[in-house]
Amino acid sequence: MKFLQKVLPLALLGVAATQAWAQTGTNPLQNCTPTQVRATERYWFAGNKIAMDFGVSGTALPTITASPATVSNVQEGSTVVTDANGTLQFWVGEGSVYNRNQVVMANGSGITGNLSAVQVVVAFAAPDVPGKYFVVATSGAAAGIPGTLLYSIVDMTANGGLGAVTSKNITVPGGISSNETLSAVPNSDGTGYWVMTTSYGTRNLVAQLFDSNGPVGAPVVSTLSEDVGNLFGSIYFNKDLTQFAVATSVQGSNSSNIVRTMRFNAQTGQATEIASWHAGTTGSAYAADFSPSGKYLYVSNIYPGQLYRYDVSTGDAATIKASEESVGVTGDIRGGGHVRRGPDGAMWIAHEANNPSLTRIANPDEALVANIGFARGNIALPAGVTSRWGLPQTVAGCPKPLAPDAVPAVSGPAAPFYVGTPQTLAVNLSNQGGSGNVADGTLTINLPANVQAGNGLPAACTAVSPQQVNCDLAAAGMGPVAPGATLGPLSIPVTVSAPGTYNVDVTVAGVTGETGAALLNNTAQTSITALALAPDAVPAISGPAAPFGVGTPQVLAVQVANNGAAGDVADGTLTVTLPTNVQVTAGASLPAGCTAATPQQVTCNLATAGGPIAPGGSIGPLNIPVTVSAPGTYSVDAVVTGVTGEVDAALLNNTAQTSIIAQGAVPPVNGAAPVPTLGAGALATLSAALGALAIATRRRRARAAE
Repeated sequence: MKFLQKVLPLALLGVAATQAWAQTGTNPLQNCTPTQVRATERYWFAGNKIAMDFGVSGTALPTITASPATVSNVQEGSTVVTDANGTLQFWVGEGSVYNRNQVVMANGSGITGNLSAVQVVVAFAAPDVPGKYFVVATSGAAAGIPGTLLYSIVDMTANGGLGAVTSKNITVPGGISSNETLSAVPNSDGTGYWVMTTSYGTRNLVAQLFDSNGPVGAPVVSTLSEDVGNLFGSIYFNKDLTQFAVATSVQGSNSSNIVRTMRFNAQTGQATEIASWHAGTTGSAYAADFSPSGKYLYVSNIYPGQLYRYDVSTGDAATIKASEESVGVTGDIRGGGHVRRGPDGAMWIAHEANNPSLTRIANPDEALVANIGFARGNIALPAGVTSRWGLPQTVAGCPKPLAPDAVPAVSGPAAPFYVGTPQTLAVNLSNQGGSGNVADGTLTINLPANVQAGNGLPAACTAVSPQQVNCDLAAAGMGPVAPGATLGPLSIPVTVSAPGTYNVDVTVAGVTGETGAALLNNTAQTSITALALAPDAVPAISGPAAPFGVGTPQVLAVQVANNGAAGDVADGTLTVTLPTNVQVTAGASLPAGCTAATPQQVTCNLATAGGPIAPGGSIGPLNIPVTVSAPGTYSVDAVVTGVTGEVDAALLNNTAQTSIIAQGAVPPVNGAAPVPTLGAGALATLSAALGALAIATRRRRARAAE
């Protein structure tokens, strides 16, 4: 009866609060779809190297691996920021901000906070400023040491999307006294976030609003029915953000574990109790979170570890307390840990004492506790990975949708084109807003000097000058462009009058309803490159493949190609210049259109030597007969000059060169020594000597016979 006498007034308070809420309450803005909410809860990093990935859908068992981050032991609170597409942005643990590569972010170390707090840190996006995030930490410590709130700013557009901490450890103004409870939730219209904590030794729940620039306005204090206590605690919202639970505890007093269900006016920051009761019979209340349906509240105690469940659907404190059930033991005198609802619809429990497992309750909304699937340590962790007290925070909700958000895009030809040749710019307009059509406004294409708009513009597009085209987005056929849809491509014909590289700008202005960050991406740019319409004469020359002998006529082969994109090589001169000891072979015929001005120079009129040469074509080989008068290696040059229309880079490749080698005599086969030759006198002397030798030989044979 004593207990009922205590809780009945609280029940009445809850009824009164509910009635008042019906008149003035405003819930936090829930603008994410359930799928997007699960995506923002995809990654969890906690404990000793626990790295969990629930996948983008978040509906199945997560993969659990060992985190490669340098921090090896997150004792309690951490926070993870994942966007609505399931892409990890960063996470915070043990006083450092880690990027998605698990490396401490630039300037990301030394985040001030109590590393032993249940909810030491929370992070959320700055509305209307893409890539900007606030990281808020509490320095409040267990055993009643009051702390305060400090915030840092992360810029995810820095370092190629890996981010940087640009401001660090700024005290939140207003003299806020904080403890181990810390959470954040969107305000009622999505223009900011409320950061919430409780204050040791008081009955105060404090809410501080942050907009895109940081803390704004004075802290809002709500009075609770009982003191907060001086130990652990948590703040968690239910799935649809219509209620939140506050768990607190007092050191050395199980009877002072207090759990509250509350409603929150996300417009004013004021909170109202629905029900308040003393939770559990053993241990100190550590954390409390709702089941997916919101019907049940799970409360975890530590020292020793124990998990309780309450049916909070009635909103009546006495009925809630009477529904208390012990789910099971989660740790010994030193053990126990955090309880949190996962994106997979299960309840997850951490275990201190370096436990190599977590507990997953697969069916937390089952009516009978026996059927919820509790089995302590039923999720084994990888080798070398262990649980501590904590599990991470992930802030529910997404940034306010920008409605509408007109984003232009423009592209030119994929390859360079040529002066005087009409080409097309492709212009698109997408609506990247969350709601609201792009139904009006003006799309403007600004062209630089030497680039002009051509004929055949799309309907509703007008060339107000040769360098500017305006398209009326309200005109028939131009829209409206629904969220997620794209208008285009609009083909804008242009012609370039001079060679060069040019920037083309496209801008959208005057779209009704487009405000804030949606105005930051209203401009696009592309570059186009135009080349001159000109021929490009390129000579080539080659000599004999192997050395040849002095005095032996040989042939040089000369070709001329047109590497230009447009315009024939219709005239000009090819000049082949021969060095000393190399001459045009006397009496030999030269190719048509070629003459030997001197024994060392041949000129060919390209118009009569096979021209004109069309783009991609060539003439030749033109065979130039030459003879070398002395052994050696010689360089021969071929140069093209005087081609009409050939300019700029086309003049840089008008010269070619080759080398020829001439020897004094033909080398012997296989390296055999040459046979010496004799003159006539030597031959006569040799013949006389051979005759005398023959006579002497016959005389010796005759004497021998006698």
